[in-house]
Amino acid sequence: MAPYLNSEMALFKGNIVASLQAVKHRNGKSYNQLAEETGLTNVYVAQLLRRQAQLKPDTAPKLRAALPDLPEYLVNDMMRPPLRSYDPNLIQDPTVYRLNEAVMHFGESIKDIINEEFGDGILCYLRIMSALGMMQLALIDQQGWLLNQAILLAQFELLADVQMCTF
Repeated sequence: MAPYLNSEMALFKGNIVASLQAVKHRNGKSYNQLAEETGLTNVYVAQLLRRQAQLKPDTAPKLRAALPDLPEYLVNDMMRPPLRSYDPNLIQDPTVYRLNEAVMHFGESIKDIINEEFGDGILCYLRIMSALGMMQLALIDQQGWLLNQAILLAQFELLADVQMCTF
């Protein structure tokens, strides 16, 4: 595909995402509130509003109820398969950098356990279910502050005994 088409598609996606974020902002609801109202996870709602996931027909009415001024053209766009992409500069954000660092740090160990418990397999990220929450632990740091812990739960589908094929 020609580079200008990729840039054009990214620009179009950027405009859609900006419109979706504006609707969310106008409604004054957090991702947690939208998740509660739709029965989805907060991360999935964020993925929908960033056009990283496809809105399914049975979920659309729930999202429309939670965001009443969501225009029909945006709903229609959200129901199309998304262009899953990210800004390569995103890794410079400290939170994203730390998430990446955690995956890289624990990745080999998690892979070893998957192989040991389930055989040769890979995690399928296309059907990942994730949610993010906050938990206060009864731990006090050296300055006497009560520690807050962000909890990220990710449930992957395991594709066991995958055979690599060449065509």
